[in-house]
Amino acid sequence: MSSNLEAAIELASSLKNEAERLYRAYDALPAALAVEKRAIEAADFGAVEAAGKMKADLADEVELAFNAIRAYADRLGRRQTLSQCVVALEEILVGVPQSLAADVLRHQIQGLARLTAQFDERSKTVKPEIERNKVLLETMLAAYQESYRFWVSVSEETASNYDQRGVQASKGRNHGFRARA
Repeated sequence: MSSNLEAAIELASSLKNEAERLYRAYDALPAALAVEKRAIEAADFGAVEAAGKMKADLADEVELAFNAIRAYADRLGRRQTLSQCVVALEEILVGVPQSLAADVLRHQIQGLARLTAQFDERSKTVKPEIERNKVLLETMLAAYQESYRFWVSVSEETASNYDQRGVQASKGRNHGFRARA
């Protein structure tokens, strides 16, 4: 029984560490989104790029933590949420006599439950911010696409011929005048 408890302690500790990593990444995300929004509003494209890098790094952290949590949850026998992992770990304690190992496992489970609750609360406030950021980026992209199409159109309308030296080739006296009949 002791080796089962030790394995459960290790699993609970690992889940707790990954839940903390996930929480930290989610907790830092609103600041990164705010930096990006200010950079977009200021049209500071270097800062937009830096904020995008910051968001990508946080997304990598979320992905790493999520994949690790999924792997640890699989060791409990099935894919589960963090809350379900807490319940599954608590079930391991049922019928286990009081011991130091059982107390350590109980402590790890309580820590995981606390982090799970904190993450759930934080994710409720972060998800709407992510959606607002998505709309902001889609709007910015649409504006840049429209601007690009406009400038391509203008450049095609005003295209002129240049000779080998970069000097505009002469097109005649009436070039640029259009007559309608």
